[in-house]
Amino acid sequence: MVDPGDQAVKASPAPDVVPQRVQPAGELEYRLRQQALLAELGRRALAADAVDGLLQEATRLVALGLETSFCKVLEYLPDEGRLLVRAGVGWKDHVIGVATVGADLNSPAGYALHTGKPVIANDLASDRRFRVPRLLRRHGIQRAINVILSTDGKPFGVVEADSQVGGTFTEHDIDFLQAAANLLGVAIDRHEDATALKRLNENLEQRVAAEVAERRQAEQALQAAQKMEAVGQLTGGVAHDFNNLLTVIRGNLQLAAAAVNGDQRLERLINAAEKGVERGEKLTSQLLAFARKQALRPQLCNVNTLLREFDVLAGRMLGDTVELAIEFDPDIWSCEIDSTQFASALLNLVVNAGDAMPGGGKVVIRTSNVIFENDAVPRVVDAKAGAYVMASVHDNGTGMAPEVLERATEPFFTTKEVGKGTGWGLSQVYGFAKQSDGFLSIESQPGMGTTVSLYLPRAEGTVSGRGAGLRQWDHFDRGG
Repeated sequence: MVDPGDQAVKASPAPDVVPQRVQPAGELEYRLRQQALLAELGRRALAADAVDGLLQEATRLVALGLETSFCKVLEYLPDEGRLLVRAGVGWKDHVIGVATVGADLNSPAGYALHTGKPVIANDLASDRRFRVPRLLRRHGIQRAINVILSTDGKPFGVVEADSQVGGTFTEHDIDFLQAAANLLGVAIDRHEDATALKRLNENLEQRVAAEVAERRQAEQALQAAQKMEAVGQLTGGVAHDFNNLLTVIRGNLQLAAAAVNGDQRLERLINAAEKGVERGEKLTSQLLAFARKQALRPQLCNVNTLLREFDVLAGRMLGDTVELAIEFDPDIWSCEIDSTQFASALLNLVVNAGDAMPGGGKVVIRTSNVIFENDAVPRVVDAKAGAYVMASVHDNGTGMAPEVLERATEPFFTTKEVGKGTGWGLSQVYGFAKQSDGFLSIESQPGMGTTVSLYLPRAEGTVSGRGAGLRQWDHFDRGG
């Protein structure tokens, strides 16, 4: 900071000067008045809730007690080696909160700060201990008295009273000024303790709120997992029974087909019935996928390679109004999965993304490596710490409302019109993820699009061939 006293200051009328006490006629009255002012300062210190206002009021009371027009509280700035005029009375504009004086032995305040003792200078011009700071010279100060202001056992700064007229500050005045400084020190400590306690309480409240929210999220995730587990067990049982029925139906249709003896009408009916059986078998396969009871053939795979082969098919599924971009992480890890089921899961996600953009848009498929520490595991069903290969599908479509997002992976749940969706797409993907020891994460907001991320555990080993060892992120863009 720069001392405004070091710059040109326009001349202004001197502040009203209280006549200085040279030989007070009533010394007892003078001391009693100082004690009364100390009592008033103590009362204000107890009631004050702001330090700056208390410091300002203290300088006014001290000036009254020492019968002078000038008083200031100087705060020590150790990084700058200066003393800042934190509060004061009698000074010109742009001094309080701006002006500084040196904190070295060359100023009365710095001298007190370094020696740790009060300083009385009843004739600054002739005092050889220090030189008069320009701030004091600019205000015509002839004499000064100051004491150390300590907080928490350390120097906070200096309280100084100054006078433009001659006179004598005494040891009794030092006692009065030091008592005032001590009251201020206690008040500042109390305020800092109160502020620290308030901050601690706020932090505690935040931590408690965060822990409550975290526990609530964990309970919700557990409830969702238990719900999906129960539905999965029921679905798996239904699928097996349904599959047994389809086996009986298919066997009888085959026997009937052998006995029709060229009756074309009966052959058409039998063919229609067999197509119904095929659709039932597909539904059974979807049920088993959700229930994590489908037969998987896991093998070491590189998802970049699988997506290269998937690109053309996905583009055809989306149509010409949707742009498709595939972004590969060149250092993608290997994972042990059923490549056919992985492709089916990604296809379901791409179809859903396209359906969410009836007027066209953009779908981005990404791959990346992700490590979740224990304290950063996503709050989703079946998520746990570990290293994963992530494959995500993002669209900029309509998005999902919170109540829809909450039920997105439930079997048979769909927001599509009748005949346009079965509600099995995300259910199959969820089942494949869990059966592969991974998990599914869905992020969506109405009007902001949807991102569905499939996390598959990292496997040891590498896969040679296309898709491995890419030098940079590869982009496959198909414009709409």
